[in-house]
Amino acid sequence: MSKKMIFGTLRRQVGAIFRDLCCQAVIGLAEDYAMKERIHILLRIPPKFGVVHTVALLKGKSAILILREHLQVKGNFTGRHFWGRGYCVGTVGPD
Repeated sequence: MSKKMIFGTLRRQVGAIFRDLCCQAVIGLAEDYAMKERIHILLRIPPKFGVVHTVALLKGKSAILILREHLQVKGNFTGRHFWGRGYCVGTVGPD
């Protein structure tokens, strides 16, 4: 099963996973939109967190949760990848 097929079936659950992770990390999730191949999110990141740290946290923790809960992968997650390597960042509002 390809990643596109997996992500297509998990689109609604991915939004809930991101909302839970943002609540735990005190990051404001203003908007999220899951498309067929990617996800768009609008975050309110506190000044003490960097963008790189926040994206790494969300991608890493969400991948572990998806692999563990929805794909029934147990044990070591070394070498497993769910999300792509890159991301695109833009800013909104006053700097």
